[in-house]
Amino acid sequence: MGKGYAGNTAALPFWAKFMKTLYDSLNIPPEHFQRPPDVVALDICQDSGKIATNFCPNVVKDEVFRIKDRPTESCPLHQGATTSNRFKKVY
Repeated sequence: MGKGYAGNTAALPFWAKFMKTLYDSLNIPPEHFQRPPDVVALDICQDSGKIATNFCPNVVKDEVFRIKDRPTESCPLHQGATTSNRFKKVY
């Protein structure tokens, strides 16, 4: 690859065209991709990298993880209103 090129801009278009031509010429029928049983998709907060809550403003939808590598904690940054600050007086 030349300077300033990445695989997604230089190699991917060629590879996609090559694979489509190959599959079309061999008459291979398309198949539905089956997600492996040890893989999950979670919504992730972009700010914290944890599992998104309903209050997270920036969310990556359906981020894919192996079960053993998935985040297990909810976003601590976007918890919404809590009882400690919900009833404070505002002057």
